Amino acid sequence: MIRVFQDDKNMLEDIRELLLEFGIQTSKIRTYLRENKERSMFDITNTKNFMEFHQKIGFLSPKKKLCSL
Repeated sequence: MIRVFQDDKNMLEDIRELLLEFGIQTSKIRTYLRENKERSMFDITNTKNFMEFHQKIGFLSPKKKLCSL
């Protein structure tokens, strides 16, 4: 599972739209409070969407690259 967090909900909505253009579906955006600050997040959960993300976008972090194989 990939979980994307962002304090700016509008930016997160833009990221979600871009992922949809790549054919990657995500969960709905959820908002929660952490340390009195509103944060938003969505997940990429099923295998097909995870593999699409890995193949079309990928990670820059070597640690995350290893975890996604």
